[in-house]
Formats: sequence, structure tokens, C-alpha cells
Amino acid sequence: MAVLPRGVSFVCADSIFKMLSAVSAASIFNYIVSFHDLKCCIIFDVFFKKAISDIVIIQSQVLNCTKFYPNNYFFCATMYMAKKKRGGCGMKKKELRGRVCISFDGKTIHRYVWFNEQFHRLTDSTAEKEILSLLEKDKESMQRMFDDISSRASIINDVLLGLVSPGQVNDVVNTALNYTYDLIGEDSILGCLMYGDILHAIALHDDGSAMYYVNIMKNVSRSMKEPLEVYKLLYCLLHDAMAYDEPNKWFSERVLAHEQLFDRHYTSEFINYDLIDGSTKLDLYYTFDNVADYYIFMLLRFAQENKRVSLCRCCGNFFVPRTKHRTVYCDRVFTEDGKTCKQVAPKLMQKLRRKKDELLDEYDRVRNKNYKRFERGSWKLDGQQTEKDLSYEEYADWADEARAARAAYIRGELGKDEFREVIERLG
Repeated sequence: MAVLPRGVSFVCADSIFKMLSAVSAASIFNYIVSFHDLKCCIIFDVFFKKAISDIVIIQSQVLNCTKFYPNNYFFCATMYMAKKKRGGCGMKKKELRGRVCISFDGKTIHRYVWFNEQFHRLTDSTAEKEILSLLEKDKESMQRMFDDISSRASIINDVLLGLVSPGQVNDVVNTALNYTYDLIGEDSILGCLMYGDILHAIALHDDGSAMYYVNIMKNVSRSMKEPLEVYKLLYCLLHDAMAYDEPNKWFSERVLAHEQLFDRHYTSEFINYDLIDGSTKLDLYYTFDNVADYYIFMLLRFAQENKRVSLCRCCGNFFVPRTKHRTVYCDRVFTEDGKTCKQVAPKLMQKLRRKKDELLDEYDRVRNKNYKRFERGSWKLDGQQTEKDLSYEEYADWADEARAARAAYIRGELGKDEFREVIERLG
């Protein structure tokens, strides 16, 4: 992607991608101008005056993110959502703002994502499914994305602050957006939320200083880190929930007392048409544009439902028991032939108990001990932690590895010595 001249805000239109198949650059320009203010006209005037006359060439260069301007231009072609004319019942239709929209039918959540200039309806879900789906994500993959963006956005020292180039900013923004494009194919909700977060991150006023570029890169890095921070928050709260036999006690002592959860504002709007077919319909929609708002909202909805949380003693993942009886195994698929933890774990555990295998009990003991080491350190001020305390990153990395090792050990894919080595890795 190329970049606009300094002094012009980051304002772009999703509609440009669809309009690239028009007969001429001028027709695209006139279409976009009809939906935007004067500042946008200036932006696209700059773009099209320098654009190649052959629209096919423009299309291939933009869609492939090829830099066809010098480095002192910055063009981000996916920032501003153009207004869209809707057909249907003839009445004036209110536009929803937000890349993820949801509505409720009891506890069932209808989910929609805005992508390629239209809403797409996803399969229905629930608050618990949305929370657990994030906690089942490959955290290492999210960490690698953040580390990559953080490395690309790094500045060696303050002396080199003035040497930050538009090229470096291009690289940071484009790489982050490409990560979200790939993620949308795997997880539409998380991908679209991260995409919206990045668009907000780059919407800064250019004050003419070198910090303009620096702040854009910092904001993008922060956006890429947010899923990890939300993962941490959800993990800790659900882990705490397991200590409570009564969910409402966890809700009052842990959730309601957590100020960070309530320092947010959620947008809800009544809409008089169906988001997919445009037919007349009245519904209340909540709209989201960033990861933290969406998943914290889901956490609060889940907490209201008064459900217990357990940790599967087979695969090691969180789950919500379907009955009030204490349940120790979940319904996730555990074996290659499609059998679940609940189906295979009792026999596997019985087999291990016959062998007087104590490693699983040792795993539970060490997991609780390490969590307490992290919890103790998290309450201390920076610089007051001791060697016995653990950071969240240290605990989470160990917990992920140990959980996978435990599952492999139960399946007979990992030996005793290897499993013990993982358990004792943190001392």
C-alpha cells in the first residue's frame, strides 16, 4: 500500500475495492466523492491525479498492496466505511457502525460481521461459547504475530526518532492488516475485531512531528497485543471461578469487584430492517469494533447466567458442566476416531490408577502452586517481585505446554520421564 502526503488524515473507503472494476478512474472518484466530505475529496483527488489511467493496472496494484507511489505517500485503502444505499421496504434505514454486530434471542446470540462491504451472518452462538473459543485459540500464534509487529515497529533509541520513515510505518500497518485478513478466514469474529482495532489505531491527527509515525506504530502494536491481554483476563477470571461452588458468589466477589470490566461503553441500536435481506424487522443490535469490548461484554453476559466453570481433567481445557452435578470431563473430541473426553477418559484414568500412577496428581498440585505464584506476584508493585513469583507469561507458557503434555501422556503418546520434566520445569 502507498501512503498519503503528510498533513492529510488517514481516511479511506472499503467501497474502492468494488468500484475498481468501473470504466475509468474518474467514475470511481465521482462515486466516492458523493459519499464523503471535502477532506476525503482532497485525498482521493491526490490519489487519482497520480493514478495510472488504465483502471486494470490500478486494480492489480491496489489489491496486491503494491507500492506504486514514492515512500512519502501513504494510502491505506481499507479505513473508512463508505455509506451504502439499501433497498427494501422504502423507509429510511439507519446505518449500523461496527464491524461485528450481535442480537439476542434469549441466550442465543445472532452474530454478523461486516466484510467486503456487506454484513455476513455467522452461525448462532452463546456467551460461554464465545469466551471458550478465545481461550482455545493458539496463544503461541497470537504471541508470534504481536512479537513480529513489535519488532517491525521498534525504534533503537530516541536519537533515531527523527529517522522513522513512512516505509517503516507502511510495513507495520500492512503486515498487521495482512495478519487480520488471514485470521478472518479462520475466525471471522476475532479477525474482524482486530481489523477494526487497527483501523482505529491509525486514525491519528498528523501534528507534523516525528511522533506522528511513532504513535501509529505504537497503536498498531497495542492492537495486536490486545487479544493476548483479553486472553489473560478471561483465563484468570475463569480459573478463579473454579474455586467457587456457587457461581453467584464468584460473580459478586470477583466479577463485580473488577473495575476494569465496567470501564467501558457499549453501543446498542434499534434497527428496523434485517441486516442480510433488508426486509422490515425490528431488533436491538450491539456493535463492536475492538477485541476487549466484545469479549468483556460476553464475559459479563456469561456471568449473569450463573453457570459453574470446570477444568477438564482429560484435555485440560475450561468447560461449563451441563448439570449441577460435579463433572470432571468435557465433551470435546479427544481421540482421532472422534471420541470425546467424557467417553474415553474414565477408562484411561482407571488404567493409570491401576498402575498407581501419581503423575496426574502431581500435575494438579504443581499447576495450583504455579498459579498461586503468578497470582501472588500480580498483586505486587513492579520491582517487588521475588524469584518465587511468576509473571503471567511464565505461568501461561508453562500451563499451555503442561496441558498439552498431560493430554499426550493420557493418550499414551508421552512417557513418564518426559511428562515429569514438563511438570517440574518451573521448579
